[in-house]
Amino acid sequence: MDIRYSREIPLQVFLTESDHLIGVGYEALREVNPKLIYCAITGYGQDGPFAMKAGHDINYLFRSGIAWAAGRRESGPSLYNFQIADVAGGSMNAVSAILAAIIYRERTGEGQFIDVSMQDSVIPFNSMDGAAYFAGGPMPARENGLLNGGGIYDFYETADGRYMSVGSLEPKFFAALCEAMGHSEWKDGKILRTEAAMVKQAFREVFRTKTQKEWVEIFSTLDACVEPVMDLQEVSEDEHLLHRGMWPEVQIPLSDGVTIKQMGDGVPRAPLQVPAPLQSRGISGRVPY
Repeated sequence: MDIRYSREIPLQVFLTESDHLIGVGYEALREVNPKLIYCAITGYGQDGPFAMKAGHDINYLFRSGIAWAAGRRESGPSLYNFQIADVAGGSMNAVSAILAAIIYRERTGEGQFIDVSMQDSVIPFNSMDGAAYFAGGPMPARENGLLNGGGIYDFYETADGRYMSVGSLEPKFFAALCEAMGHSEWKDGKILRTEAAMVKQAFREVFRTKTQKEWVEIFSTLDACVEPVMDLQEVSEDEHLLHRGMWPEVQIPLSDGVTIKQMGDGVPRAPLQVPAPLQSRGISGRVPY
């Protein structure tokens, strides 16, 4: 198979010189196929001092400024168990750019070279902090902002060592939270202007008086933006997500009807056509996305 003709949208996921060394870089392929859309996804992009520097998600994320204000004052920045720069940054930007390049090609007949840097991709995630800082505001700091623990928006431990997530920012949600906490006198929110730390500590103490299950039951009838911190087992059994079809059973290729639970996207989907070589080996002609 000749890659120059068999792929109209190749992906480069190695450092910038790798594909050029083996003759499948953009310039070489473009001479053969001017309509080629070539997407390069790298850590730091195709040029600049870091172009040939290796990295992982932790490096891209923590060089982006986002994680500077994440975490706790006492313990420092926090790790995530999800590749934010890789997936939410690099992959999503690549998909968007490729789709735009396809539209451009349909209109002009010309291909594109797409340079996706995973570090670049997460810089815009500094949206609120970055906009405020570059407009003359203070440097963001841990537990000093609306969304990073500086207010009531936070996690609260329960009596059984579990946690509840509280996002009761807007007035009506805060009022509902105060009702559940037994502090209806704070419903108007005025106390947050002068005694936010005291309010948060009071909420912490109240949350510790009941188990997570008890709090879930209490907030099930309140619209307060308060939800449990759930593990994967709990999430996979969640009534709402089951209704949304987020856990499809997908047949394992080359198996005798054996399926495995996968994570879906909740979006109505059309089945995908199984490639002919797999069909000839007994795989069903249609499989769920």
